[in-house]
Amino acid sequence: ALLMAACQQPASHSVVTDWAQENLKGQVKEVESDTYLTDSTGKIGAMDTCCNYVEKFDEKGYSISYVTKDGKDSVRSTETLQHDDNGYLKEITDTKNGKQVQRLTFDLGTDSSYKLVQLYDSTNKLTSYYPDVKLNSFGEALEGKQHHADSTLRRTWINNFDSIYYVGGETRASTGKIIYKSNVTLNDKHDPVSMTEMRVNKDSTTNTTTTYTYDAWDSQGNWTQQTKHEDKNGKPVTTIIKRTITYYKQ
Repeated sequence: ALLMAACQQPASHSVVTDWAQENLKGQVKEVESDTYLTDSTGKIGAMDTCCNYVEKFDEKGYSISYVTKDGKDSVRSTETLQHDDNGYLKEITDTKNGKQVQRLTFDLGTDSSYKLVQLYDSTNKLTSYYPDVKLNSFGEALEGKQHHADSTLRRTWINNFDSIYYVGGETRASTGKIIYKSNVTLNDKHDPVSMTEMRVNKDSTTNTTTTYTYDAWDSQGNWTQQTKHEDKNGKPVTTIIKRTITYYKQ
């Protein structure tokens, strides 16, 4: 028992910040992202109500909330994140209309794993869990297995990184069949320039290719306008994402 305890001492070094993982420069306090539709010429049009977000960070650089909106003011859902002193996740709670939708709790083991992650529903009933989620040296999740509450396997997943930057991954069903796969290409500034995705649905497979170009930056070097070209099974859609970034005062 003493040996097991010694092997399960909590991690002591800090996780790489969400600022760094998201390739944000400076002491970012909040990022508001608004998505706009375009016409056939690529000219910006009305706001797309599907994809508008506000992400807030603490002064250490870790994400503390992520709000999804239908428009400028209408909140669809809120995700709240709690971290320990070293930046490791302790809890993530998703709410809608002020009520809990689901909640994740994280039990940290060694420097290389969360020894147990548990998912609860709106009534705080356990629905699934992830034992021994492997982390890389930056504290990012590399791979894990999701089990139903009755311990049967639901799915497995892996994430791939180039240093601290996410570059794709895959998810497999309990049978071993790949049900999702992605690959991300970064530019020399570590911003994504393309992503391919394969998603297996019940009766079909969706293949999506997305490319990104960057049109404007702020004084800190963070992009403030991105053009996104998405081709989903031969159906192209172009949108423009505008970001408003606020910073902590120095």
